[in-house]
Amino acid sequence: MNDSFWNTKLMTPSPFTESIIEKLEPHCEIKNVSTRKRLYPHSGGKYYCYLLLKGYVAYHRDRNDIAVLTASAPTLFGLNYIASENIITYIKTLTPATIGVMLLDKAIEIIEEHHLWKPVAQHMMVLSNKLYIINEQMSAPTSYELIKFLLLQLMSENETYRKSITAVNYIMGKTQLSRSGIMRILTSLKAGGYIQLHRGVLISLNKLPAKF
Repeated sequence: MNDSFWNTKLMTPSPFTESIIEKLEPHCEIKNVSTRKRLYPHSGGKYYCYLLLKGYVAYHRDRNDIAVLTASAPTLFGLNYIASENIITYIKTLTPATIGVMLLDKAIEIIEEHHLWKPVAQHMMVLSNKLYIINEQMSAPTSYELIKFLLLQLMSENETYRKSITAVNYIMGKTQLSRSGIMRILTSLKAGGYIQLHRGVLISLNKLPAKF
């Protein structure tokens, strides 16, 4: 299957969140959060569940600050800590967002009360599948194949976010590739007419070559 297929799978939101959010939202503290704010599910010795009601966020690995996955509303974050306390992550807002905040223990209580474990499990399976796809794609044998995948992903991002970040910074935020190496490939792709950049921002792309 081609990169576009996997990219579509990554960008398709979980269909199981709405029924969970419907029950959790009345018990949340609703906050309007500005861009580039970090929200940690474990803070001050307590675990939290976040409901993204409006906006666009990125999931980050805390140990190396790599942006793993982006998500648009509606979605949930923090329920993975029900199963494991060893996954150190945070979310960063990429656009202004409306977020519901509640203690994870309270979320578990409501999930139990309304028999929501099935949609919770289904939602977690969707996230696990996305993380599997990302791990597969990020283990690409060459830097070009990795950059190719990320350019396709960038083109599918929320338009406001896509226009706010340069292609090189987007790729650097998701990999440990050097700026010079990324720039070399982007410059060649631009010269070949495969991508269009304006002040470093990705405007459009054509069918990218299989090899570089």
